[in-house]
Amino acid sequence: MSLLSFSLVVYVSVILNNQGRDATQEFEKAIQGYPNVIECSFMTGSYDYLIKTVARDITDYETFLMNRLTKLPCIAKVESFVSMRTVKSSVIIPV
Repeated sequence: MSLLSFSLVVYVSVILNNQGRDATQEFEKAIQGYPNVIECSFMTGSYDYLIKTVARDITDYETFLMNRLTKLPCIAKVESFVSMRTVKSSVIIPV
């Protein structure tokens, strides 16, 4: 998967229908199989996971959202945030 062909970055907050081990394992296993999900973090706060996805365009993202992500029975709610532009991105860890 070449990131050059993906012009849209979408952050998605996910709330599971429960926070038990079965639901978290089901979600995490499914996320591993989605190549357009480039990051996924288990969170504290008002949602359970934050994922970073890439898509070719908004239609491509909608297809992922409607045909893959929201089809998972463990998900209660998702909220999408489209990135307008990246202000800072670094892989350098300060020492």
